[in-house]
Amino acid sequence: MARMWRHEGCGAVFTERCDSLADLRYRGTVTSLPSIVAGPRGGRATSFDGTDDKVSIPVNRSINSFAAWVYFTSTTEEVADFDGGTHKMKATAGTLAATGWTTPTIYVDGAAGTTVTAGWHHITATSATAFTCTNLQLATDNTGFGAVRIADVSLWGRALAAAEVAAEYAGSTFACNLAMTHHWDMSSLTSPDHVGAVNMVDTGLVAATDIVPGPYGGYATQYNGTDEKSTAGNVGAVRSISFIVKPDTTTEELVLLSTGNDIMVNSGTITYTGVTASATYVNGVASTALVAGMWQHVVCVLSANHTASAFALATDGTNFGAISATDVRIYSSALTNLQAADLYQALRTGRA
Repeated sequence: MARMWRHEGCGAVFTERCDSLADLRYRGTVTSLPSIVAGPRGGRATSFDGTDDKVSIPVNRSINSFAAWVYFTSTTEEVADFDGGTHKMKATAGTLAATGWTTPTIYVDGAAGTTVTAGWHHITATSATAFTCTNLQLATDNTGFGAVRIADVSLWGRALAAAEVAAEYAGSTFACNLAMTHHWDMSSLTSPDHVGAVNMVDTGLVAATDIVPGPYGGYATQYNGTDEKSTAGNVGAVRSISFIVKPDTTTEELVLLSTGNDIMVNSGTITYTGVTASATYVNGVASTALVAGMWQHVVCVLSANHTASAFALATDGTNFGAISATDVRIYSSALTNLQAADLYQALRTGRA
């Protein structure tokens, strides 16, 4: 059986490591005699002879993006077919093309470009226009065959951003915690900060009544919306904030960054005062909608680093929010959609 891996938890509609012929045969049809060989970065890959080897796997999903590690034996090789010849990828004389795709952006080794040489390359094609991948065929364009080695294939139902592609190539997609500067689990009024040197100071809270059951088997801090808050003070430069929250109503104060700069939910929409956001994600999806009475994972990505000199929860510095909150994290980098989605899944499954 094909092994699940982290991409499937963060938005990919299809993934395949290509490190086991048994897995490939379970998912589809292996034609002729491809073999398992050494892959990129210490992994394994499927090697195709360029004569009659291929793998065909039914997908039947709408896609916008394709990514894979590919070893090119020469600079003219077939890579993949997605629907019987209409949409395909092939390198010709060192130029990689996504035939049939609508205005595709092609990336090679994490950067926009179409030039490939013999050897390993991480390649990505992405388009704002989706199409249905009926049957994914590897090492063929539905006509000829490619002498290639392929590893870590993924299909996506959205257009990947340049930062996401670069992180995939660098292998840093799931290393966003390296940029985490502070982390409070909010499960106790006396629990220490997990990462930074700044702890929360609680105002008006009583552990016996305000530490409540949280999502996924944990605990959270509950604020009454009248006079309760948790303050960390100056936490330095902030680019992204992740937290799990349950607002009592659709209009509540969420996070104070510094005087006049805060984040709240207003009539069910996450809004920003004094700062701007380049992206907002709710439960791993780009969205600003926040509903009352439900636990939701929120990631706020600011447009630029902001010095959070008065970081606090459940207040804007004057008013208070009736919310429950847990697992608050601060990052010095702008989290991508892929990272936000993976973090959401990791929190849900206890991997974060």
